[in-house]
Amino acid sequence: MCRRKAVSFSEWLTWVLVSYFCPDQEVPTATAVLFLTGIEISLEADIYRDGQLDMPSDKQAKKKWMWGMNGWGAILLVNCSPNAVGQPDEQSFQEGPREIQNLSQMNVTVEGPTSILQNYQLILHTSEEEAKKTRVYWSQRGSSAYELVVGPNKPVYLLPTFENRRKEAFYVEATEFPSPSFSGLISLSL
Repeated sequence: MCRRKAVSFSEWLTWVLVSYFCPDQEVPTATAVLFLTGIEISLEADIYRDGQLDMPSDKQAKKKWMWGMNGWGAILLVNCSPNAVGQPDEQSFQEGPREIQNLSQMNVTVEGPTSILQNYQLILHTSEEEAKKTRVYWSQRGSSAYELVVGPNKPVYLLPTFENRRKEAFYVEATEFPSPSFSGLISLSL
């Protein structure tokens, strides 16, 4: 097993030579070279509930989130505004940064060779059911409006390529409180 512990900054930086042998033969019958490129992709949130968005030292920490008074994991504020109910799917914040600061920030960070990143896109997604209970906003660089990218009737968002940037900030709010029919947990995946 080969395990990379660092991000590659150029393509095909690491390679593994694989040789195939027949029983009782010392010369390989075939040889292959497997080129490897390490890319790191992370979805960061305030998982320690300390107001900081950073990657935990324990990369598996997000898998151990516990819900409840003594639990830990990112927290979203619920938008209690009566006008929030039934808003159109294309809703966007025109108010800009002041209103957005009340929402929970979530960052997508990508590291790797630009030559690879410019050819692929990431997909931010959740289930149809969870999309009804949350809204995720994103602002394109240079714009003061924040576009709704995941929410009711929009469980999937295709992010633009990461060729010249490495981090994107998203802002998230919940639209429903926990109840007997809703645990309060919303999962977003890349």
